[in-house]
Amino acid sequence: WSSDVCSSDLVALSATSCAGPVLWFDSPSSSTLLNTGNTFTTPSLNSTATYYVQSGSTCTGFRTPVTAAINPNPDATLGGGADTLNVFAPYVLNGPAGYPTYIWSNQATGSSITTSQSGLYCVTVIDTNGCFGSDCIYVNVANGILSPERSEEHTSELQSPCNLVCRLLLE
Repeated sequence: WSSDVCSSDLVALSATSCAGPVLWFDSPSSSTLLNTGNTFTTPSLNSTATYYVQSGSTCTGFRTPVTAAINPNPDATLGGGADTLNVFAPYVLNGPAGYPTYIWSNQATGSSITTSQSGLYCVTVIDTNGCFGSDCIYVNVANGILSPERSEEHTSELQSPCNLVCRLLLE
């Protein structure tokens, strides 16, 4: 028997017995009793864990494994993990690929959004298991004038929509 949940969840496992109380253990032969009763709530789990249930205190030779299968939360990283993106308008901010559901902080639901305004943008992705991951990034949109001059002390690199690196004069 098993139960599937998302990472960091508590799992409520249950079993019934017709021969006395239900006893929950951490291994097939351990004497460490975790719980007595029809239900056992695990601690927060980040990986799959197996517990063992025994029917009654006199039937000690047989324990049934009960597995709490943990599905990892999806990775929703925006901007390669950066805290801020410096870009030209309009800019397409792509969420991580491959998820059926996207929910952006501006209520958009596609895998990407287009912005021409600076601000904090967040996305939550939900996978086919119902597990979710979220990330936010500050997008700094440049609406300035490009100058061919270079002044390393007064410039900031900006990513253009076609992935060219340009320099914006900040004087």
